[in-house]
Amino acid sequence: METIGATLKAAREKQNLSREEVAKATRLKTTYIEWIENNDFHRLIAPVYAKGFIRLYAQCVQIDPQPLLRQFAALETPVQPAPAAPQKPSRKPAFPEKTIWNPGAYAKILMNACRKIKLPAMGKIRMPTLKPIPAPAVKWMAVAAAAAVCAVILSALAQKVSSSRPALKASPACRWIADPPEPYLEVTARKTTASR
Repeated sequence: METIGATLKAAREKQNLSREEVAKATRLKTTYIEWIENNDFHRLIAPVYAKGFIRLYAQCVQIDPQPLLRQFAALETPVQPAPAAPQKPSRKPAFPEKTIWNPGAYAKILMNACRKIKLPAMGKIRMPTLKPIPAPAVKWMAVAAAAAVCAVILSALAQKVSSSRPALKASPACRWIADPPEPYLEVTARKTTASR
C-alpha cells in the first residue's frame, strides 16, 4: 500500500507543481509540505493540524482526501502492548521533577485548609472601651496666645530692620543714570540756531 506522502507527492508531480507552489496555494510552510511527503507527521505541530494539512494538500493536487485521512487515522491509533510483568513499587521522590498546574486540585486543598481553621465565636469577642482623654483647653489657649505674641514681635522686628537701613544714594558722577540729560542732538541744534 502506498504511503500518504508518496500519494500526495505523485499527485503533485503529475500536475507539474513544485513544493513552493503547493505551499503558496495552501498557505503552508514549504518545510511542512516536505515533512508530509516524507511521512514525518510527528514533526508537525499536532495530529489535528496534520489532518488539516493533509486535507489541504489533497485538495490542492485535486485528489480525494478521505482515503488519506483514514490511512492517517490508522497510523495514529496506538498498538496495544503486551501486558508487562509487575514491577516493584518505586518510591516517589520528595519533589516531583515536573509539576503540572491543576487549579482544581489547588482549590480543593485551599478549601480543606480553610475548613480546618476554627474561628472564635463572635459573641465572645468584646471591643475594648476607650476612655476619653480630657483635652486641656486652657493649655491650648495658652499655646495659641504665645504663638500670636511671637508673630507680632517678629513682624515688628522686620519693620524696624527694614526702616533702619539707609537709603541708597547715587554719587554725582552716576546721577545721569537716574536723571538722563537731554538728547545731545537737540542741545547742539538749539545752540546752532541761537548763534545764527
